[in-house]
Amino acid sequence: MWCWDMTTTRFIAIGFWCREMLSALGSPSYILTPVQFIMTYSRHAQFYVATVLSINRMTAVVYPAKYSKIWGSHLFPILLSIFLLPLLSSWYLLPTQTLLAHYPMGGLTITYIKMIDNPWNSVTYMTMVVGSFCGVFIFISTIVTYYKLNNINIRECNRTMKTEHSLLVVGLVSSTTTFCLAVVELPFYILCNYFMDAYLFFVATCIKQLLIDIMFVFCPWSMFLVCTGIRKAILDMLRPVPHIPQKQFAGRISTVSNIL
Repeated sequence: MWCWDMTTTRFIAIGFWCREMLSALGSPSYILTPVQFIMTYSRHAQFYVATVLSINRMTAVVYPAKYSKIWGSHLFPILLSIFLLPLLSSWYLLPTQTLLAHYPMGGLTITYIKMIDNPWNSVTYMTMVVGSFCGVFIFISTIVTYYKLNNINIRECNRTMKTEHSLLVVGLVSSTTTFCLAVVELPFYILCNYFMDAYLFFVATCIKQLLIDIMFVFCPWSMFLVCTGIRKAILDMLRPVPHIPQKQFAGRISTVSNIL
């Protein structure tokens, strides 16, 4: 999902073949509809993935004895929900015609023609709703995780572990960037639907792309980067096991027969 987002949203304002592409895809059609749908679907799916990871961290701390049972018995429904929930906020793009249009910062962008003119058929509005919901949920689960870890440390004479700090850092960064990414969608929705200010649009775009990189690049790699124990365990799994030749011991010759 992140690879698709990087390859479809980072190469803007380049200017190569703009006239040729605009003449070929500048009128409404269904050629770019799959691209527009996958871009929106994958972005919303990333929100839900970050939420599930936050819940996973919370259950590992709150219910350590039942953690394996909870995720072992509900793993398939959870994975299924990650793929189905984004459809609720992106299904309207499937029967929608799309076209290339001039981008305010230069170059071209993919836009679509709404079948019904209401906020629930808007990519920016639905991204703001999904991001706000997931951001608040991640924030609450992070607070619960911190509260439970704090109680454990108090019971065990203020013992603090580096892994626990890493969990909190990951949770806070994930919740903050998710919520801020949803907040950035608000000026996008206002600018696109009411008035278009090029400078504010440029600022909102830069902040949005930065938050996307922090959220969707840092969170999956965060535990590997900040937690020494997890990093060592993963590297030990990837590192080939050296072949240790076994020593051959010569058999001991008995001299009993010689004596006899």
